[in-house]
Amino acid sequence: MVISDVDLPDGFTEMILPEMTWAIFDCVGMIPHSIQNGWKYFNEEWLIKYPFKHAHCPELEWFSDGNSYDNNYLSQIWIPIIEED
Repeated sequence: MVISDVDLPDGFTEMILPEMTWAIFDCVGMIPHSIQNGWKYFNEEWLIKYPFKHAHCPELEWFSDGNSYDNNYLSQIWIPIIEED
C-alpha cells in the first residue's frame, strides 16, 4: 500500500481510509533500523503501558522525502486505535 498525493501509476488501486484516531510513532534515523526500532518499542513497551483497541483499518508506515540513510531521517508508524469512552 502506498499513500501519495500524486496520481496513481498503472496497476495501483485507490483505497479510502475512514476518519479515525491514530497513535503515531516518530522513527528518527537510518532505514531500516529506525523503523525496526519503532516497531520494537511499540510491541515491547507501548502496548504494555497503553493497552488499546485496534481499529478495523490497516497499520501504516510513512517515509519522508530525503536521504533514508541520514541519521536524522524521519519515518513514522501509524496505528489505528479506538478511543475508550
